[in-house]
Amino acid sequence: MKNTLPTVDFCGINTSRLIVGSNPFCGKSHYSAEDDRAMREYFDDGQIVETLFACEDEGMTVFQMRGDDRFCRVAERYFREGGRMRWFTQNDPGLLPYEENIERVLAAGASTVYLHGTVTDRLYDTGRIDEIERLLRFIADHRVPTGLGTHMPEVISFAEGMGWPVDFYMASVFNLSRMDRAGQTPMPSENGETFYADDRAPMFSAVRATKKPCLVLKILGAGRLCRTREATEEAFRTAFASIKPNDCVIVGLFRPEEIALDAALTRKYSSLSSV
Repeated sequence: MKNTLPTVDFCGINTSRLIVGSNPFCGKSHYSAEDDRAMREYFDDGQIVETLFACEDEGMTVFQMRGDDRFCRVAERYFREGGRMRWFTQNDPGLLPYEENIERVLAAGASTVYLHGTVTDRLYDTGRIDEIERLLRFIADHRVPTGLGTHMPEVISFAEGMGWPVDFYMASVFNLSRMDRAGQTPMPSENGETFYADDRAPMFSAVRATKKPCLVLKILGAGRLCRTREATEEAFRTAFASIKPNDCVIVGLFRPEEIALDAALTRKYSSLSSV
C-alpha cells in the first residue's frame, strides 16, 4: 500500500471510507449502451485485478463485487496474486437457489455478504417479509457480518424494528425500485434508465437515523453527477456531509485517473460526517 485513506471499524473489519464498486467491471453503467460496451471491452479479468491492486495502492482496504461465477473467479485470482483488500459481496439475484450462491462467495473469500437490494425490494413490495428474514438468518448462520441491501429508505426504517440479524445496510441514494414519480424532474441519461435527484435526501436521512453502519452507493448517480471535476467534488462533499462517521461510500471506477481523484476527495471531505 503506497497511500492511506481514512478508515473505520466496519463490523470488526478495518474499512476504508472509500470502497471500489463493481458495476463498471461488469459493464453496467446505468447510463448508456455506449458506456456499457466500453466498460465490457476494457474490463477483462486481468484488467479488473490490475485495477484492484491500483485501488489497494491508493489506500482502499475493501472492494465490492457481485457474487456471480465470474467475480468469484476474479476475486480468487486477486487473492492468489497477493491481494490484501477484503471483499464485501452480495448474492447474485440471477443465481438460484440463493443459499448455494451465498456459500460459493464465502468459499471464494468474501468477508461479508448482503442481500441484493433489488431482491430485498421485490420481496418487500410483494409482502414476502419472511423470505427476507430467512435469507438474512442463513447468512448470519455462517458467522459473517450480515447486510441488507435496498434502494428504498422505508425498507431501512422497517427493518430497524424487525429484530432481524442485520449488521449493516447497503443503501443506494437513488431509488431504482420506486415507480411513483409525479412532479419530479428526471436526471439525464442515454438509455432510458431514469434517476431522480429527489431520492438522495430521504435515503441520507434513513442512513443517519440508524445506528448501524451503512455502505452508501451511487453517490455519483452512475455518472450523472461526475461529468466535471466540480460536479464530482460536490457529490463527494454532499455524501460525506450527509452520512455518519462509521459509514463508507462505494464508487465504481472506470478510467485509471478516477482512482486517485476519488481517493483525494475522500481524504478532503470524509471529516464532514457527523453523528
